[in-house]
Amino acid sequence: MLEVKRIILLLSFILLFLVGTLPALVEFTESVTGGTFSNTWNRLGSPDPSYDDDPVPAADASMPAPTPEGDGWGIQFYDANNSYFGIAATYSGNTDDGQWIDLTLTGYVYAYATPQSGTNQQVGFFYRADETSSIEYGRVLLNLPDTAGEIKVQTYTGGWDMQYIDLDNSLATTGWHQLKIVIGGVNHNEVTVYYDDMVTPKGTITNIALGPGQLLEKGGPIGCMILHYTAAPPTPAYFDAITVETPTPAMSTVWSLY
Repeated sequence: MLEVKRIILLLSFILLFLVGTLPALVEFTESVTGGTFSNTWNRLGSPDPSYDDDPVPAADASMPAPTPEGDGWGIQFYDANNSYFGIAATYSGNTDDGQWIDLTLTGYVYAYATPQSGTNQQVGFFYRADETSSIEYGRVLLNLPDTAGEIKVQTYTGGWDMQYIDLDNSLATTGWHQLKIVIGGVNHNEVTVYYDDMVTPKGTITNIALGPGQLLEKGGPIGCMILHYTAAPPTPAYFDAITVETPTPAMSTVWSLY
């Protein structure tokens, strides 16, 4: 009888280990496979957005360099007519409050290490937003020409919370770069940024605007963002292979011996 109990306990430990090593749940992917979007993309702030640009599929031949994924297609998105000072934002994915709070957002952006048309082009992703507002979001942008802080971790909810991450200049090169943004923590307000698979020097940043009682505490969709202030002409921005993963739900375990 004792041996049976030991076997049951051992099997329980094995099951717990297997559950603990389950991969995260992939809840969103966008790679513009075959030149067609897999998801619906909307203008941030809909139905009354300040932004009036939409993403379009882009073939490798129309981009500065082939997409890292190698399927021949990516996303072109920018403020093409400078109607909003060179700023554009588009969102997609889960808009249910509380559904995308803790997540890992991964995607490629094409970034320039020198000013384009006389001004820095800043590209990246927002990882949490109120889709009904054009001015409530948390975002990470690459601003590679700025050697004093090439990565910007920011929230805006009527006021800015801005933090900057310095990269070694040898890493801030023109071309495709992968951004991975991990949101977690007890209050769902801890931000960890990876640049080309390397955790950035600041490690994990606590962002108050994402926490309890704040405007961005409920979660929301993800999206692409471009800042290229009044560039003449504006330079297209490119994105590819965007995914959202969420943590595997925790397993409730009660130990008993029979």
